[in-house]
Amino acid sequence: MASSSVTKTADRVGQRFQVGDRVQEANAFGKGKDSFHRRKGTVQSVTTKKNSRGHENFYYDVLWDGHQHPTNRIQHRLSSIQ
Repeated sequence: MASSSVTKTADRVGQRFQVGDRVQEANAFGKGKDSFHRRKGTVQSVTTKKNSRGHENFYYDVLWDGHQHPTNRIQHRLSSIQ
């Protein structure tokens, strides 16, 4: 009986947000639900960058409410506002 090695890979998510979508920051690691103020803002632009394994990650320039300049955030640090 031949053994086969199966490599399990994570499913790719793809782009979650579009320009103009309202988003908020996800909880910071180690911070409780009540002790972290989530900034809310609007997606201004979307870019992709390859990580060290060659996989594309989505980055978003978000203009936070009350701020004048957008900041760049990776997709997994953002969540949608319903």
